[in-house]
Amino acid sequence: MKLICLVAVFLTFASCKKTEGNGGSVVVEQSLKVSFVNKDKKDILKALGDASISKMRLYYLINGKKNLYHDPKLSDPYGIKLIVPNDQAKPYQLQLVLNNIGTIGEGVTSTTYLAWEDGREDTVVGTFFNDANNRILTKFKFNGVEGGLEEKEGIVIVRE
Repeated sequence: MKLICLVAVFLTFASCKKTEGNGGSVVVEQSLKVSFVNKDKKDILKALGDASISKMRLYYLINGKKNLYHDPKLSDPYGIKLIVPNDQAKPYQLQLVLNNIGTIGEGVTSTTYLAWEDGREDTVVGTFFNDANNRILTKFKFNGVEGGLEEKEGIVIVRE
């Protein structure tokens, strides 16, 4: 009986294949969270309400042309999610899915435009680290103001 158990254990380990690299796991991190306040620190997104925010759109710059981002299979098909904080003192945030052209390499840049209902437009240039399994935002410029990993979870833009 011991011999049968030993053979079974040996066959179990012998049949396992060694995985190479990171075992096929994938990391996709290409979103940015943004809050907008006025000069008096009043939350612009909260004041706008869901109806106006639902009319915002993201455009990706692809081959020199602005293309509307829309994927009807997603819960946020236009790549914009409103995050309402549990803490009333914190501002609302927009989570934006940034354009990532997918070119393999470090320092890959791409441009995303946030179009507001009133015609305003913000420009976000994202810099990514892309390899065979990963798409990771490493830094960005929001309307020319540079940010990095520490701000990805929430930058605050002051608007007039």
